[in-house]
Amino acid sequence: MNVYEMEGFLRGNGIPGDLKVNESNAQYLVRKFSELQSQNADLAVQLANAESKGRELASELSAVDKIHNEAVFITDDHYEQRPPEVQRMIRSLAVLQIPAYDAFLAEVRARAIPSDVMAAIQKVARIRIDLNDFDGDKRGIVDCLGEAEESLIEVVNKFAAQLRKGASL
Repeated sequence: MNVYEMEGFLRGNGIPGDLKVNESNAQYLVRKFSELQSQNADLAVQLANAESKGRELASELSAVDKIHNEAVFITDDHYEQRPPEVQRMIRSLAVLQIPAYDAFLAEVRARAIPSDVMAAIQKVARIRIDLNDFDGDKRGIVDCLGEAEESLIEVVNKFAAQLRKGASL
């Protein structure tokens, strides 16, 4: 449903295509908000999976980083005393870069708020704006809107906190 259709629906000038038979406007909106909440739950699962992947990458990186730091801090005297094979390993570790980890971090930073969450937030905001023009009973609708907004805000805040936590590792 787009904004134009929602305006018509709330003003009683039209009905949405997915309105069920004998379903009231309030029931329709409650069903739509329930769908948003289930989307919210799905996004929370995706977020948990991404967090798990991030922890795995961080643990792998910390092991490699430890070896890298040890290789970098070998003094010139000690370096010259090492066999050529070890010197080659130290040189390669000293310039080590991890492209997969860098790509992962770039992706996480680029998608600070997932597009699905942003779209849901925009839908709730549009409904809230359109609700101002609705002359009928708003009590149930306003309660559902408040719950949907709180759930979306909670997801965004958790996601941001996890980004900050990951940045401080």
